[in-house]
Amino acid sequence: MNTVVDVHKMVYSRLCTLPRQVLSSFDTTNGSAVTRRGTPMGSMKPPAGSGVPNDSQQSNHGPATVNWAAVRPQLSATVLQCISKDTTAAYSQLVAFLTKDRSGLIVNQNGWTADDDPPDEISIVMARLGVGTVDGFIWRKKGGPRWAPESDLIDIDSHLTITLLSGQLVAVQTNGSAIKERLTRWVHQDGKECWRLIPVEVSMSCLADGSLKGINMRGTHRRRSTKPDSQSLGGIRLQDSLDPTRDSSYALRSGRSNLPDDPQRTALRGTIGMTPRDSSIWSCGPTPDFSTFITSVAEALVFIEKHLAETEPFLGELAILAREVEDPDEVHGAYEVSVLAPEDLPQEPVPDDDLLAAAALLQRAVFMAPVADPTGPGFTVEVGLDGATGGSLSFRPVAEGNGVRLRIGVVGAASDMTRVRPIIEALRNGDLMNVYYRSGHALTNGQFHQEHTTPFPFRNWRFHDFTGYLIDHEKPIPTASDQAIHDAIGVPGDQSLFSWVVHHYSDGWLVCDDGAEEVADFVHLAKDGTLTLIHVKGANSRGPRRHVSATAYEQVTSQAIKNMPFTNLEKLSARLMKPRVSRPACWTDGKRVLDRSEFLAMLSICDDTCRKEVVIVQPHVSEATCRRVHAESADNQPAGDDVWRLRRLDSLLNAAQTAVVGRCDNLIVIGSQT
Repeated sequence: MNTVVDVHKMVYSRLCTLPRQVLSSFDTTNGSAVTRRGTPMGSMKPPAGSGVPNDSQQSNHGPATVNWAAVRPQLSATVLQCISKDTTAAYSQLVAFLTKDRSGLIVNQNGWTADDDPPDEISIVMARLGVGTVDGFIWRKKGGPRWAPESDLIDIDSHLTITLLSGQLVAVQTNGSAIKERLTRWVHQDGKECWRLIPVEVSMSCLADGSLKGINMRGTHRRRSTKPDSQSLGGIRLQDSLDPTRDSSYALRSGRSNLPDDPQRTALRGTIGMTPRDSSIWSCGPTPDFSTFITSVAEALVFIEKHLAETEPFLGELAILAREVEDPDEVHGAYEVSVLAPEDLPQEPVPDDDLLAAAALLQRAVFMAPVADPTGPGFTVEVGLDGATGGSLSFRPVAEGNGVRLRIGVVGAASDMTRVRPIIEALRNGDLMNVYYRSGHALTNGQFHQEHTTPFPFRNWRFHDFTGYLIDHEKPIPTASDQAIHDAIGVPGDQSLFSWVVHHYSDGWLVCDDGAEEVADFVHLAKDGTLTLIHVKGANSRGPRRHVSATAYEQVTSQAIKNMPFTNLEKLSARLMKPRVSRPACWTDGKRVLDRSEFLAMLSICDDTCRKEVVIVQPHVSEATCRRVHAESADNQPAGDDVWRLRRLDSLLNAAQTAVVGRCDNLIVIGSQT
């Protein structure tokens, strides 16, 4: 069945320049604006021969009246940056593309230029946020349903497109992945001299500005049963849960972030989503009215513009994820391809029917093992449908805008194009294919990625002042009996790290469990209910020029991981009820008490909602040394011994963090300031 496009309304023209009464009622049956008094404000009749349906043709589709003040779009916009010196001409070129011939129908671009002031609420937005122009149109698509394409049944879909220009940025609000795909291809081809997508790292820095609530990631690692191909995570603040050991082989597809409060943002508040590869931003629900929608879009552009102005976009913990590869010459040896199923697609924003249908069709596809080009990232694959092959396709990755596009061609004469053509069409609808290379790279999310192999710095160092304490003395009397050690902790003259713990954790309830089969050296219960298992180890040296040492942390880290089961409250309570010495050292608010009874009473009140932490006190590494070594590492000079030692230590502590957060909230390592 032929597709018919019926344009209802063009250019809310400059949508924001219409007087309030025009906004309240727009009758697209005859293409004219009508005031509340019924007086025509201007004609939208298309010129003869333009291809736009005349009045009688439009009426065949039934009347369609749009009250723009009541339009409630859900923010889902592609954001473009103008790179031309003539923004006005570039914007006109963009609007011309968006309104050009669709199935033989040409859209009139003139609209209105009203002398009246815009509505008050729109005028305020334009003045406050620097909005230059807003255009919009609605078009109608008529066709048969997917499930009965050859029947006489007719589905009619109405599509909305709105463009908002602010400074050098424009937001293009559309519904439908097909329109967005066409827009992206246009930007990379005909529009590349005037427009570009927002750089991926800028979009990622926008997400890192808030608390990540959801992320969708695709793996770049070799596919294996022991590690997921993709991950979709949700949580309170996912930056804190990203793990350098586990997640460094995943590339970000999309994310949702809860933005911090900003008095300059009145409509763009709460959670927003971004898909960096597509340069898109979206909200999680419809706006209450059209004025709020315009405000949200304008504030989104201001928000993105702020991050564009940063010299070095701040990615925070998102820097853990797989790195983008800028030089495709590094990539070679394609050995496996995979395609996404409908259930693997990010659910926010909601994928449209075209994308879901393409992903579903690819589940019926046959992909034989790829034959890699002798050099470079290209490859050839024999493909087909429903268990039978129909021909071979060549895939040549080409750089395009923010990433890489697969240029697809048919190799030779296909034996059955009916089994090949649908696959070509489906693969052109979004980034639905992943390609894995022997060079250790993967083409995913429309970009070459490689696992982040440089150890990510351990995030949870806390550096404290140990003045007055001997950082290489763990216990007050190292060779004494367990009871003698308990008796000597914190007494006058004790300069050991055990004494430092007593003074540092002087608020709440603290017990020492040092000895064979210990839970930890100390267990602390804060007044806010935070339970902390504290493991202590003396530095290898107290000299100011001591080098980094991963070995100094290995034993105490291993002990901390081994004793993780004691974060279970029932198991912890049972063990502490049976002290191995007759007078275990205990303190309440920094004052020594006779026994553990008060601690155990307070512990019995706790439940699984209490925060639990593991702390390692090992002051061998100083803050000054960390800063010096990280600076050396950032200079791109050959790594010295301390750089390699710190990387090894980072790997050790990051792996320990992974084990710890599997059972409780966090691992903190305490070093010295000097």
